[in-house]
Amino acid sequence: MKAFNWFKACAIVLLFAAITSAQTPWNITANTAWYNESASTYTITTAEQLAGLALLVNSGITFEGKTITLGANIVLNDTSAQGGWRSWNGSTIGLRQWEPIGYVITTPFKGIFNGNGKVVRGLFINGFADNQGLFGVVSEGSVSNLGLAGFYVGGRANVGSIIGSAGTQYFSDGVMRDYGALIDSRDGKKYRTVVIGNQTWMAENLNYNASGSVCYKNDPANCAKYGRLYNWATVMALPSSCNNSVCASQVQSKHCGICPEGWHVPSDAEWTTLTDYVVGSSTVGGTKLKATSGWNDNGNGTDNYGFSALPGGSSDSSGDGFSFWWSSSERDANFAWYWLTSFSNSLVIRDRINSKSYLYSARCLKDGEARP
Repeated sequence: MKAFNWFKACAIVLLFAAITSAQTPWNITANTAWYNESASTYTITTAEQLAGLALLVNSGITFEGKTITLGANIVLNDTSAQGGWRSWNGSTIGLRQWEPIGYVITTPFKGIFNGNGKVVRGLFINGFADNQGLFGVVSEGSVSNLGLAGFYVGGRANVGSIIGSAGTQYFSDGVMRDYGALIDSRDGKKYRTVVIGNQTWMAENLNYNASGSVCYKNDPANCAKYGRLYNWATVMALPSSCNNSVCASQVQSKHCGICPEGWHVPSDAEWTTLTDYVVGSSTVGGTKLKATSGWNDNGNGTDNYGFSALPGGSSDSSGDGFSFWWSSSERDANFAWYWLTSFSNSLVIRDRINSKSYLYSARCLKDGEARP
């Protein structure tokens, strides 16, 4: 497990800004009424609207190609509260806890945020996750001309003040590495990739709009956050009849299916290679693959390898709080092997009790052996 990294303000940080008159502190609600999907520019003037931005980005709306301007100074906490901000620490209670804008690597902020010379005061984050700051992960976007005053930010890795992570690196077995990049030539979607052992995996679920695929709970925002859900025949790009008949003769050793060119649907044996590497002699493979935030009921993981699994669910409502991924390996006419992890335990599990017609996520594996 990586060592905790505590970042505490020792002085007021002001970037192109000066503190003016005091404002009313944040009331812990999130206002998204200002958001209009068709607009390209927005102005935020309250703490509640800033919290609304966090809520929108963390639900999968990246703001790519859009500009947000801060129109007023913001107060998240009274900086004189609880003995004053200089005394805030990991044990401080009674303050308003901030959830970063773009709090996991799969839901980064990709827009342009212009602080407009304004200041955010009283930021308080006391967390045990990665990517902690006013903004958690900013990827292909920017934050500028913004001041931050009187704050405390605690976290594990990629901990900052204004931005926790630029979204270009990940920890793998205690070593900081640069994410790889995959652009799907079919639709232009971009995916981060990670090296785990001698395998190169997508660091997020496939979001290719194949016929018959759906978003979790039919919510388009969930496709952006979790990828799409597919039945087995669809993910394998085989006839629908393969969901209830044996099609092993049509399955290649590196079966591309609906993965991008040069990538394939991992076999049951390749999933086993991953889990054997991750689990080792422990029983916490699921915890090591799960993202450090985004899971309910204390189900977050430690994300030791940048795999960043999130609860993408399934076609069955009982899939809440679970990640399911298809393998390319059939069990028989009606079943294929899949792998899963859940909020409720630390395991990564191999299973085949649900039929091929169930809708699960897909993670693609790069052809050939990785060179870390």
